[in-house]
Formats: sequence, C-alpha cells, structure tokens
Amino acid sequence: MIVRSASGERAVALFPRDGGPTINPTTGVLGSNSDTWILTPSSFHAIAGLAVLPSLSEWGVSGPVTIERSDPRVYAGYPIPARFGPGVGTCLDGATSRTSTYTVHSPLNLHLTDAAGKRTGVLPSGQPVAEGDGGIVFRNGESVTVITGPGRFAASMIGTGKGAVTIESDTPAGTQSLRFNARKGKKATAVIADSSPIPGIRYDRKRVRPAAGVGLKLVGLPKRWVQYISQPAGDVLVTDLDGNPVPAARVSVRAVTGEEVVIATDDTGVLQGAFPGMRAGRRTITVRGDGFAPTRITILVRRR
Repeated sequence: MIVRSASGERAVALFPRDGGPTINPTTGVLGSNSDTWILTPSSFHAIAGLAVLPSLSEWGVSGPVTIERSDPRVYAGYPIPARFGPGVGTCLDGATSRTSTYTVHSPLNLHLTDAAGKRTGVLPSGQPVAEGDGGIVFRNGESVTVITGPGRFAASMIGTGKGAVTIESDTPAGTQSLRFNARKGKKATAVIADSSPIPGIRYDRKRVRPAAGVGLKLVGLPKRWVQYISQPAGDVLVTDLDGNPVPAARVSVRAVTGEEVVIATDDTGVLQGAFPGMRAGRRTITVRGDGFAPTRITILVRRR
C-alpha cells in the first residue's frame, strides 16, 4: 500500500495478510500498528550492521501517516477497508482484481448502495459515508472518488449546483465516462452491474449515454465570443480530468464558412493557432486525444 508521511515523503507500507493498520475512512490516516513496516530508500537505518526497515510508528514520528490519495491506482487493485476493524489484510483475499473506482468531477454528489443496503459515497446532504465492505470515499481537490469491491449497486446522483459534470468509471469491465450539465436538486438513478461502469442515465429529462474512455478539459477558454471574429488559442490548455496537460490533442470547431477547423496542442498541452470566426448561437467545440473519450463543450457566440 502506498502511503505519505506528514512531511510529504511517499513510501510502501508492508504488513501481513492477517493484520495491518486501521484506516480512517474520511481522512485516510493510518492507525499505529507494530506489524506494519515502511519501505523507502531514504529511511533505512543500521542496527548491528544490518539494514532494518523502520516501523510505521518510527517513520511517522513527525505526524500522521495517510494513504496516498492523489491517484486511486496506488492501491494496486486492493479494496482498502472503509472503517475501523480487523485491518487491511482481512479484505484482500479474492478481491484484488474486481475493485471499481467511480470519480465525480463536477457539482454533483454520488453514492452507491449494495444489496445489503450499505452505502458508499457522498449522500445528498454532503455527508461522506463508507458502509460497504471494501468501500472508501475521498476528495481530491474538486473531485470525489468512490471505490467499491465486487457486486451490484444502485447509484444515486443529485446535483449540488450548476455546471458541467463528468463521472469516470474505471472498472474490470472497462472505463467509461458520463458527461452532462448538472442543476441543483436534479436527481438520477442507475443500476450498476457487477464490477461494471455506470450505464446511461436520464438526467433533467435528457438521455445521457456513456462514452468509452475518460474525457478531457479545456482550460482558459475565452469568456466572450462574438460572431465572425477569430480568437487566439495560445492561452488555452487541454488537460485530463486530473489537470495533467495532454500533448497532441485536437480541438475542432466549425467556422462560419462551414469548414471544420482543427487546432492541435504542443508538447505542453497548449493549443497552437486560433479559433475561427463562427456564426451567432450555441456552438460546439470537440476535444479529442489518443486514449481519451471525445469531449464536447458548448459555447454561446453573441451577435455583438
């Protein structure tokens, strides 16, 4: 398991299958445990001429040690337990290849309910819960990630504000994305098959279909568009949903002439070129990248 110290150092925590540290489901802080050892090149120390791994308590002497939550894949597929109890090792057996991750990049709360009625995610009230076996929920900036073990789930979604929504499903059955516009108080539900992505939904009386892969973002788009006027694109960055720049991405838009104009990003993810003049009204900008789902963004072009 990947962990991070209070000083920001990353390491690997080692422990027996029948034991291990407890984990706070909200903060990700590990409880002290004498059977957990830390593997990091900078923290080996010599005792009687032998290299000995420091214990969790020794390594975390400067402050709390937490699971590394910046990327769900650091769990190596293991469903980390969501509540205090017998420890990490009790949930590893037979579940290492069927963990599913659902990440919400949007003003929307998502929680999943298993067959036993146990919930994992963020309730409509905004309260995070992790009642399900092997489930965990955590926030990373504006994104919320829900991790579950195998099984069927009922998904419940409610908008917490107005804005673009992307829900990324990374599961043994594949990776898919749902993208739509949220409105405060608007709800949607879905039934998730065993270890599968969230299927298509109906939200605010509109059908939302999943797309294969993970979507992209355009950062720094002009706030005002006027018909027939070209706009420079050099301040616009194409990123993945975690904010990492995407080189060689393509952005396409239909010009006032009817021609589709394509602008590409450089090695740093910055667009090179200019957006063409467009007719007034709602227009669509399409963003594509190798290994990503096509993302469509609607803009309003004014007459003046």
